Amino acid sequence: MSHKKKAITSMGALVGVQILNYILPLIAIPVIVRIIGPEKFGIINYVSSITSYLILLIGFSFELSASRVIAMNQDDHEKLNSIFNKVFFAKAFLFAASVVIYTAIFFSSETLQQDKPVAIFSFLICIAYIFDCNYLYLAKQDLKQTAMFNLITKVALNLCLLIFIREKGDYIYQPLIISLAQIVVGVGAFFWAIRRYTLSITFPGLKAVWDIIWRDKILFFHSFAHTVYTTLNIIMLGYFKGITEVGFYSAGWKLIILIQALLISPLGMVLFPIIGQAFGKSKEEGIAIVQKMLPVVFFSTLIIAVGILTVGGVFINIFYGAKFLESVVIFKILAFMPMMLALNMLFGIQTMVNLKMDKYFFSITLSAAFLNILLNLVLIHFWGSEGAAISWFITETYCAVAMYALIKRRKIELLNLKYFSFSIVKATLEPIVSKFKERIKKSAA
Repeated sequence: MSHKKKAITSMGALVGVQILNYILPLIAIPVIVRIIGPEKFGIINYVSSITSYLILLIGFSFELSASRVIAMNQDDHEKLNSIFNKVFFAKAFLFAASVVIYTAIFFSSETLQQDKPVAIFSFLICIAYIFDCNYLYLAKQDLKQTAMFNLITKVALNLCLLIFIREKGDYIYQPLIISLAQIVVGVGAFFWAIRRYTLSITFPGLKAVWDIIWRDKILFFHSFAHTVYTTLNIIMLGYFKGITEVGFYSAGWKLIILIQALLISPLGMVLFPIIGQAFGKSKEEGIAIVQKMLPVVFFSTLIIAVGILTVGGVFINIFYGAKFLESVVIFKILAFMPMMLALNMLFGIQTMVNLKMDKYFFSITLSAAFLNILLNLVLIHFWGSEGAAISWFITETYCAVAMYALIKRRKIELLNLKYFSFSIVKATLEPIVSKFKERIKKSAA
């Protein structure tokens, strides 16, 4: 299969499964949140925000760094097996560290002590990320099989949520079911990768494990700083204003994350190795792709923002119910957040990382994390959950502006107005759309 066809197949698999993955929660979540209410929804998201840092520690940005190395060495099987083992044992080591960290947090947090089952069940999801090897499938642009496996598991997950969560006290089962489903996906995809790419598990030695962790520290610190200003809002909101406020904020925040996962992440995941290879050929070729994608990202996210501002209130009421009407303002405050997230993906991951500007990328993200902490301390105090939403939006906007300005200072122009014409945007999208239509007709036949 050609490089272009593999990219289209990967994109089709990702988008198709992402759509189904997020259509299913559109059925399950509205039922569940009406049963458990804002407070229990808040505690689940509060603990989830804490475990997200441990997931990040275990993943250590290998999805970006390892996929980049593999994409540049597509035909080197020895290199592939070496990276696979280094990443796997590095994740195992980092998981052990996460157990120690979470144990300390668990015994020092009154909130976690009050909801021990939620705290324990939420942590189990970290086991799945020892086995996660999406970096390998991304680099190989071979996502169709794992996407289908993931879909089957998600169907079972959502059915279990609807079956087992029948009354308010059943809220403790949500993190347990989600963790078990993720473990099944992670372990299944891991052993599928071993079989598909004829890999073998061999311990590469402590030095090799430490070397890959040390090599990727900049990207990890960037991801850590980014997580600070996307999830610390929830932790600070819970600490200063209470778990119910977390529930209202999480309702609006979750919908934005849903939009990001459905529309932005699949595009970014598929584009990263493609743009990486383009930059590997020449800087000009990589920049040209980014320039063509910028208007597509801008106009698509602008439509999303208008939709949120227009019907956001109606959607919150239908999706979550009358108990969550306080989330309407939060959702509308975050209307342009998908645009900022997409631009940050394009300027940061797609451009700065591929141009080896990792340290500058990290510096911007680190400064954004500090900015977010300061904003939260002030805005949460005065406006609670709405203040947390404003803080997140200001921080993401700062990142987009700072990244673009820094890239431009390096005499690299990503904004090419000629690509903003309707005809060129249409021409950019037409090959992708036509390929999707062909695949749908073939599937139907």
